[in-house]
Parts: sequence; structure tokens; C-alpha cells
Amino acid sequence: MAAGADEETSETSAGGGRTPLTMAFPAAVLTAGGLIVTLGPGFGRAVVSAALRFRTRPGTTQESWAAPASGPARD
Repeated sequence: MAAGADEETSETSAGGGRTPLTMAFPAAVLTAGGLIVTLGPGFGRAVVSAALRFRTRPGTTQESWAAPASGPARD
């Protein structure tokens, strides 16, 4: 057996340090977005209104999904 085979070593430094910015930034952005949606006056209504306008515009109804696709005929 090798001299240090029974000895475990850590793959990281013992200090730990600060949280990397690449981990902290997305959490901060998502938290801020959640607060804006929750606390913003009328923001929720505006989002719902935009979603309804998007869903009810021509070409996004269920009937358009059932229509046959135009294009070359298949044998």
C-alpha cells in the first residue's frame, strides 16, 4: 500500500470564501423580478391582459391548429 493511501484530502480549499457572482446574480435577479410582480401596482393585471391579447389574436386559436397545413401533397 502507498504511504498516503489511507489519508483523505479535500478537493477545495478550507476557506470557502464568498459565493461566486455567477451564483448570486441569478438569485438576485429572480428575487427582484418576483418582488416587482408581487408588489408592483397593476403589474399583474397588465401581464394577464397582455397574455389574453396574445392568446386571442388571429392565428392562435384552436381552429387554426386543426386546419390542414398548406404545402406539397404527400403520396
